[in-house]
Amino acid sequence: MTAADRHLRLLTETTAAVNSTLDLEEVLHLVADKVADALRADACFVYLYDERADELVLRATHGTSVDELTRRPRMRPGEGITGSAAAERSPVMIPSAAHLDPPLQAVPEPPRGGVESILAVPILAQGERLAGALNVRTLAPREYGQDEVELLVSIADQVAQSILHAQLYAQAQRRVAELEALAKISERCPSRSTSRSRSRRS
Repeated sequence: MTAADRHLRLLTETTAAVNSTLDLEEVLHLVADKVADALRADACFVYLYDERADELVLRATHGTSVDELTRRPRMRPGEGITGSAAAERSPVMIPSAAHLDPPLQAVPEPPRGGVESILAVPILAQGERLAGALNVRTLAPREYGQDEVELLVSIADQVAQSILHAQLYAQAQRRVAELEALAKISERCPSRSTSRSRSRRS
């Protein structure tokens, strides 16, 4: 299978995943696995942006298990390569010696295992609001082509759509729970008009 075929399959499968489930975790893990496979990368990390804490939080990986980490990695926009991509709202690539980059060394990320290259892109909701970031890493030096950068940006756009769908679904679920709670309260507490009618009859 050619690189172009792998890229097209990745876009197709990611789009299908986004449209088929509201389980954000499932989509993020699928993206991490499929991106690493399509780009022949050794690892892929997907971060979501926690607006309240102003931090990027690692949510899915390929090449390193999140469950094996003692602390879920976090970074602020602007910190490290991935944080820089998020802050600048544009792709950032280091083709070699990425593990020697001072900003990357300063960020408590998962074990790098001699990472040489990193390509990171932001995840932007509606093209501008920061929703997260994702990166691919290789153990050998690598210069990513423009088509690969554009592919990763397209995948990030699909992830942004999945995040939006998950948020809307969560809001709808909360609203349903609120209405159900109000209905139960109404059943337990008779209305004022009913109470007055009963008092007049007595």
